Amino acid sequence: IRDISERKAYIEALGHQALHDALTGLPNRSLFADRINRAIASAERAGEPRGVLVMDLNGFRQVNDTLGHDRGDTLLREIGKRLVAELRETDTVARLGGDEFAILLDGASDLPAVATAAWKIQQACEAPFVINDDVVRVSTSIGIALFPEHGKTTADLLHRADLAMYEAKRSGNSYAVFDAAQEKQMAHSLALLADLRECVARQELVVHYQPLIDLATRKTTGVEALVRWRHPNQGLLQP
Repeated sequence: IRDISERKAYIEALGHQALHDALTGLPNRSLFADRINRAIASAERAGEPRGVLVMDLNGFRQVNDTLGHDRGDTLLREIGKRLVAELRETDTVARLGGDEFAILLDGASDLPAVATAAWKIQQACEAPFVINDDVVRVSTSIGIALFPEHGKTTADLLHRADLAMYEAKRSGNSYAVFDAAQEKQMAHSLALLADLRECVARQELVVHYQPLIDLATRKTTGVEALVRWRHPNQGLLQP
């Protein structure tokens, strides 16, 4: 007979590290994806909706640059604590990486329920944080995707919640719900970037000169050089 308690504890610790974020102790991306998989299977059986939220912090880079990464890490831990405290024990709060967090609500969650959760998260994170006598304020941008309306797989739901989060950040709103137009705009931007790599070789860039005029003398004082792109399909694009 051998006592293998120490080895079992070591194996359990390794398993925990593989599925949890080392900084905050929250579930990581792998465990969060597994929870979504289980939620989708349960929702399909019950014919119920599910909501996924992806959250990003506005102003986190300035905290790192101004106060240092140690205090940035402390802020991330405090954010994690507030999210866990604000939501139910059965909800899943995960850190996906950097300053990006994700939330999976337990049980049936339609748009009103998910929007309410987003509002509660926003309110919880808006209160100032005190880190080593420094008062730190951040805001949140939250993206929402719903099963099955916005996707029926874990990858689709995370991707579309991410797109909605970027739309919330772009528009200045605290949260945004996924819209198919966001995906089309992203695809359009990617296609333009692909074309942009070839436009110099195809000599599609042209320079336009816009005069700079002194309003007092009505004289031209210089010009602004603007690069325009004669796109083969979309015509003359903006500078």
